[in-house]
Amino acid sequence: MSEKELEKILEEWGDGDVSDSENVGFVFEKESEKIYWLSDALAKADIKLNLVRDNDEIVNYKSLEDELNKKRQDFLNRLQSD
Repeated sequence: MSEKELEKILEEWGDGDVSDSENVGFVFEKESEKIYWLSDALAKADIKLNLVRDNDEIVNYKSLEDELNKKRQDFLNRLQSD
């Protein structure tokens, strides 16, 4: 596989151009018994945020920034527990 082919695969996967049932895995030469799946590299957590909206479509940036800063440790704790 060429570097360009790998970049295209990663770009399509990162852009969501693949279905939920598709995943991309890699095997490294010195770890041939282990597959590293891209879906395992995603960080996901459900955290409630109290946000202010500028209108129906736009969240106020400052309220988003403040809430993310307040919930930062909660998010990091959830990542470490998974």
